[in-house]
Amino acid sequence: MNYEKHLRTELLPTLLRYQQTVLQEAIDTWQTITKEFCLRTSFCTEPFQVIHNRLIESVEAIKSEMEYEDFINKNKSKPIPSIDFHYDESLLNNYNGKLKADQISVDEFTIDTVKERIDDIQKKMTQVQLSIQEKDMQVGQFQVEVSEIKTTPALGSAAMVKKRAVDILRREREELACQELRLKSQLDLLMKPLSAVGSDIPRGLDLEIGTNGDMPHCKDEDIMDFTMISKIAARHFVDKIKSPFLKKQATTIQQSKDLQECINSNNLFEDSTNNGQQPYSRMIVNPNVSLQDEDWFHGVLPREVTSKSGAILQNPIFRERWELNNNDVQLVEKIGRGNFGDVYRAILHPQKMEVAVKTCRVSLPDDHKKKFLQEGRILKQYDHPNIVKFIGICVQKQPIMIVMELVSGGSLLAFLRSQGPRLSTKQLLNMCIDSAAGMAYLESKNCIHRDLAARNCLVGHNNIVKISEIPIKWTAPEALNFGKYTSMCVVWSYGILAWEIFSMGASPYCGMSNSRARELIDTGYRLPSPEQTPQAVHELMLRCWEYNPDKRPNFQQIHSVLVNISKSL
Repeated sequence: MNYEKHLRTELLPTLLRYQQTVLQEAIDTWQTITKEFCLRTSFCTEPFQVIHNRLIESVEAIKSEMEYEDFINKNKSKPIPSIDFHYDESLLNNYNGKLKADQISVDEFTIDTVKERIDDIQKKMTQVQLSIQEKDMQVGQFQVEVSEIKTTPALGSAAMVKKRAVDILRREREELACQELRLKSQLDLLMKPLSAVGSDIPRGLDLEIGTNGDMPHCKDEDIMDFTMISKIAARHFVDKIKSPFLKKQATTIQQSKDLQECINSNNLFEDSTNNGQQPYSRMIVNPNVSLQDEDWFHGVLPREVTSKSGAILQNPIFRERWELNNNDVQLVEKIGRGNFGDVYRAILHPQKMEVAVKTCRVSLPDDHKKKFLQEGRILKQYDHPNIVKFIGICVQKQPIMIVMELVSGGSLLAFLRSQGPRLSTKQLLNMCIDSAAGMAYLESKNCIHRDLAARNCLVGHNNIVKISEIPIKWTAPEALNFGKYTSMCVVWSYGILAWEIFSMGASPYCGMSNSRARELIDTGYRLPSPEQTPQAVHELMLRCWEYNPDKRPNFQQIHSVLVNISKSL
C-alpha cells in the first residue's frame, strides 16, 4: 500500500514535471533559433540591403548584345576569300570561228533566246524587289512594336519574340538582296552584247558566196566539202531551222523550190571528191507538221529550241515521259511544306492539269538533293489507286520539282479533325481499308514506308485515302531498341494510323514524352479503344501492336480482315 501511495503521490508527479521542463526547454531553443532567423533574414537590416543592392547592380549590368562578344571575337573564323572566275581561253586555242572568250555570242540563232532570258530575269527582279520592299515594311513595323513593348515591363517576353522575328526578316531580306544582285549580274551580262548588236543581226554561220555565184578565192587544200550548190542549200536550210513552226517563211516560191530540189537530190550533195559517200543531209524539214504531232517529240532537244526550229531529228534519243520541262509547270499557290521544301498547287501545261508540286530548296546540301531525287525515282515505280500518283520530275533548272497528282481533300489528319464527327463507322472503316490496300501494294513491292501516319496520308474524291509520304514515339519498339526496321515495324505504325482514324485525329500517347511512351510500351501498355470502334477493329490494332514482330499480321492479312469486318457491318 505504501508503494502504491508513493507511486501516485511522488514518482508520477515528478516524471510529469520533468517532461514539462524538457518540452519548455525545446520551445525556448526553437524560439531563440527563430529570433535569430528573423534577425538575419530581415529585409530592413543594413547587411541585407547592401547585398540586395549588389544583386540589382549585377543584374542591370547584364547586356545581352555584349554577353558573347569576347567569345565571338576570340573564336570567329576568318572571312571567306572571294572567288574570282575566269574563262579558260585555252578552250579556244584550236578554234577559228566567231566565238570569243568571256563573251556571249548574239546572232540570228541566239538573239531570240537571249531576249526571252532577259524578259524572264527582269520579271524575277521585279518580284524580288517587291519582296524586299515588303520585308523592309515588316521590319519597320516590328521595330516600332518592339520599342512600344519595351516601355511595358510585363510584356518583356513579347519583345523577345518580336526581336527574333525582326532578325528572321532581316536574314530573309539579305537573301533576297543577294538574289537581286545575282539577277542584276546576269542581266548586265546579257544586255551588253545585245545592245552592241544594233539592228543588223549577224549571221550564225559564214555561208557567204559571191554575187555571181563564184566561190571566194582559196587554196585547193582549204576547200571544204561544201560545193557552191551545197552552200546555197545550207543557207536556205539555216533560215528554215531558225524559223518558228507554222510560220510562213519570207522566201520566194522559187527559193522554196530550189531548196526542196537541193535537199531531195542526192546527186547535188555528191561530187567527184565525195567518192559516192552518203549525202550530208541528216535532218528533214517539215513546216506543215506541228511539233507536238511528231513521234520524236520529247527527244533530246529542249522545247524552247525545237519550238522555233524547222528541224526534225531522224534518229532522236527519246526523253522519258516523266522527264518534264520546268517551264511547263506553273506554280499557283503554296499549300504546304515538306522535308525538302515547299509544296504548291500548280498547273501542268500544255494539258492544263491541276497538280501538286514538291520543290527542293536551292540552299540544301547536295546529299539532301540526292535524297529528294531518290524519292522521285522510287515514286515512279508505283501505280496504285491508294498511292499518290507520280507524274514527273523537273531537273532542267532550279528549283528541282517532283510533280504528283493533286489530292483535293488535303491531309487525312486535318480531314479527320474537321470532318471526323460527321463520318460514320463504315466510312472510317473504309479509310482503314484504303490505307491497308495501299500498304499491301507497297509491301508486295518490297517497299518499307518509314513515315506512315495520318498526317502523311491524303484524302481524295469520295473520301478515298492515298498514301503519300513516323514520329519516334509511334515507332515499333524493336526499331527503337535495336535499330531493326522491317515491314513489321510499318504494321505497328499502321495500327497507330487506324487508331488515329477512329479517334478522329487525336494524338497518340498524348502528354507523354518519347522516353515515357517507350517505357510504357515495353511494360505492355497499349492505346485504349476509341469510341465507336468495332471490337474486331480494336482486336486487329492489338495484333498490330504485338511486341514480338513475328506475331503481327502482314498487310495482305490486315486488308482481308478489314474487308470481312466491313461486310459484317
